[in-house]
Amino acid sequence: MKLKFLRAGLALGVAVLSINSARAYLPVLSDPAALPVAQNVYNYLATRASATTDKMIEGQHLGGVNEILHPEIYGPFDITSHAVNGKLPGMVGTRYDGTDKQQNEYILDPVVCSALNIQLISIWKSNQPVVHITAIPPNPWHPQSGRDPYKPTNNLSELLLTAPDSAAKRSFWASIDLIAAALGELRDAGIPVVFRPFAEFNMPNKYYYRNQSSATFVQLWQDVYNHYVGVKGLHNLIFCWEAWALNRSSTESDLGPWYPGDNYVDVVAGAYYFQPDIPYLDANGVFSFTKVNDQTIYDFLTTRNRPFGAAQWGLNQGTGVPGDDRFTLSFMNFCPRLAFAYYWTNEQAVEVQAHAEEFVSEPRVATAEDLPGFSEKTFSSLPAEDGWIREYSMGSLKFGVARATEVGTTALRTGDTGPREMDARYQSIVSFDTSTLPPGATPTGATLRLKRGALVGQNPFLTEGSCWVDIAGSTGFGGSPDLSPDDFRNFSGIVKAVATLSDPLADGNWSTGSLNPAGLTAINRSGRTQLRIYFNQNRHDGHEAFVGWYSGEAESGDQPELTIHYKYQAP
Repeated sequence: MKLKFLRAGLALGVAVLSINSARAYLPVLSDPAALPVAQNVYNYLATRASATTDKMIEGQHLGGVNEILHPEIYGPFDITSHAVNGKLPGMVGTRYDGTDKQQNEYILDPVVCSALNIQLISIWKSNQPVVHITAIPPNPWHPQSGRDPYKPTNNLSELLLTAPDSAAKRSFWASIDLIAAALGELRDAGIPVVFRPFAEFNMPNKYYYRNQSSATFVQLWQDVYNHYVGVKGLHNLIFCWEAWALNRSSTESDLGPWYPGDNYVDVVAGAYYFQPDIPYLDANGVFSFTKVNDQTIYDFLTTRNRPFGAAQWGLNQGTGVPGDDRFTLSFMNFCPRLAFAYYWTNEQAVEVQAHAEEFVSEPRVATAEDLPGFSEKTFSSLPAEDGWIREYSMGSLKFGVARATEVGTTALRTGDTGPREMDARYQSIVSFDTSTLPPGATPTGATLRLKRGALVGQNPFLTEGSCWVDIAGSTGFGGSPDLSPDDFRNFSGIVKAVATLSDPLADGNWSTGSLNPAGLTAINRSGRTQLRIYFNQNRHDGHEAFVGWYSGEAESGDQPELTIHYKYQAP
C-alpha cells in the first residue's frame, strides 16, 4: 500500500517536471572558443529538451586499460562487436585510468592512453559516433589507491592552484597534464569529446568526495576546467558533471552545492545501475522510482540548464544475467529529456539484452548510422571566380554583362535593374574550392551564407518571389569556373533550386540557405562547387530592385561562405 501511494506521489512530481522541462537548454557550450564540431555535438544533445521525437543516443563503453594490455583475456577494444543487425552504437568511449587486473596495479599511462586514442580515431573516421572519455588522476596522496580515499585528513584544498606547493599537488597536476596530452591527440584529430573529469563524484569511495567540502570540490573542478581550456587549449571538450543517482541517502541527495555552474558544465548526467529486485516497472511496463531520494536526485539533474544523459547505464547490475532493452525504452518514456544512455559493461551491453533488435530499430533511438555529420568545413568564395551577371534585356536570356572583379557593397547583385537596362535581371555566382574535403567524408548538410552590403531600390525579397540557388556540375556553369555572361542561361548539368536564401532584412545581415539532398549530392569533391543565386520572378515594372552582397574580394568575415557538414563513410 505504501508503494502504491509513493508511486502516485512520484507520478505527480513527474507531471510537474514535464511542464518545467519545456524550456530550452543553453544554446552554446561553456567554452567560448569551442570547436564547431564540439558545438555541433552539443546542439544534437540539446535537441532532447522534452522533444520525444528526437533521438536518444545508444552508447557503449568499449573498455580501457585491460582491453589494451590484455585483449586475449578481456576482449578487444572494438565497436563492431557491439553491432545489432549491422547497427553500431552512437556513442563509444573509454576510461584512461584504471586497474591492470593482471598486475593488480592502478595506472594512468600515456602509452595506454595513446593506444586507446588510436582505436577511437579509427572508429571516428569510420563511423563518427560521439566519443565519451572518463579520466581521473589517481589519488595524489597514494596513487595505488586509485580513486579511493587514503586518509581522512587528505584535503582537496591542497590541490588547488592557489595552494602552496606539495607532493600531492605536483602529483595531481602532473596527472592532469598527462590526461590533457591524451585529449589533445583527439583534438588534433578533429574529434569532440564528452568528457567526465570527476566521475560519480558523490560516492564515498571517491577521494574527491569523502571528507571533502562542496566549495573546495567546485573550486578544484573550475581550476581543472580553466587549465584544460585556457592553458591547454582543449576546445574539443564537452564537460560532463555526473552524480551517482540511485540508492543514495537523504543526507547525500542535496547536490546543489556541488554543482560547478553552467559556465563550467556542458552536460549533466547520472549513473544508473538498476537492481533486479526493485520493482521500477508496473504491470503495464510504466517506469517510476520507488525511493524518494532517487526522484529527488533525478529532479535536480533534469532541471539544469544543460542536457541530461545517463553517463553510466546498467540493467540487472551485479547478477551476471542480462536485462531487457525495453526497460531503457520505459525510462525514455519517463524521461523524454534523456540525451544518451551509455551502457557500461560488456556483460550488460545492448546486444546481450533481451529485445536488442527492437531497441536499435526504435525510431527514438540513435545508433551511429542515425547521427548527422558533426564535422564541418567552411569555404570562402574565390574572388576571381565570383561576381554578378546580367542578361541583355528583360527576359531575353541573351548574353549581357559579367563582372568578376568588383568590390564593395554591391560586388554581387541579385534582382532587377531599372529602365536604363530595360528591366534586365541580375544573378550572382559564387565559387568554392571543395576539393579539400577529407577523403571518405560524406556531406550530410551544407549552408550558403551571403552578407548583405546594400539594398538598391525596392527589396526584391518582397517583390521578386523566392531567392533560389542552383548548383553547377564539376565543370561550372559555362563549362569553366571562370565567370562569363553565358552563365546566366546555362542549364546543362545544373541542379536547380537546391536552396532558398532568406531575406537579410538589413545591411550587414546574412542571407542563409540550406542545400537540399540533390544539392548535397552535386557538391564537387574534386574541384569547384559553383552556385548561382537569382529570384524566381520578375515584375518588369521599370523599378530597380536588387540586393547587393559582398564578394570573395571582401575582407574576411564579409565573404560568401559555404559550410559543409559531413561524416566519414563507413567502409
